[in-house]
Amino acid sequence: MKKNFFSGWTAVLISTAAIFIFLFAVQQLVENFNSESVSPSNNFSQGATHDSKIEEKKGIEGSKKLSELTENIAKNSQNLSDEEKRALVEEKLAEGEVSVSEGDMQAALKTYNELAEFYPNEEKIYQNRGDVYQSMKNYSRAIEDYDTAIQLNSDFAIAYCSRGASYIKIGNYEQAIADLTKAVELKPDYKEAYKNLSICYRATGNAEKADFFLEKSK
Repeated sequence: MKKNFFSGWTAVLISTAAIFIFLFAVQQLVENFNSESVSPSNNFSQGATHDSKIEEKKGIEGSKKLSELTENIAKNSQNLSDEEKRALVEEKLAEGEVSVSEGDMQAALKTYNELAEFYPNEEKIYQNRGDVYQSMKNYSRAIEDYDTAIQLNSDFAIAYCSRGASYIKIGNYEQAIADLTKAVELKPDYKEAYKNLSICYRATGNAEKADFFLEKSK
């Protein structure tokens, strides 16, 4: 009887131990599964962060190179070929145009001021800077820049049209008509110039010419 009693408890203990071992094994399997499921996500997150840092680093390096290039323009301009100078001017002009499109006129002015300092004989710089001043309603400064652009290139139709538009803003219709007439002489299909001529003649009471140039602008 005593032997049977201990045999019974031994069986219970063995069964209990087996259950614990089974549960422990299940727990380990679950933990391993969760670890494997989470790891790819973690790796992706780390990879994305790493890629982001790489892109950030590239952006910083690009800005640094551009800054260094700008700082070295004055020092090295004499050593650049004409093609390199033209490429640099076009790049910076485009940079200024992007600033204008984003509404950052101060950044655009900074870019054009730098260019005007380094390459004072490039008419497009003054045309673009004049446009910035015009958009800022600083018409006197705009006219000064258009003057310079025209002095550098007397056949610069856009500069005549832009200067004419500035003269309209300050009420100098006589000078505006002279500039706009020159613009359409240089560029006979210049719709914007015809439109501005129509505005001038309408303002000065010449409805017939205003209607004529309005029709030409279409």
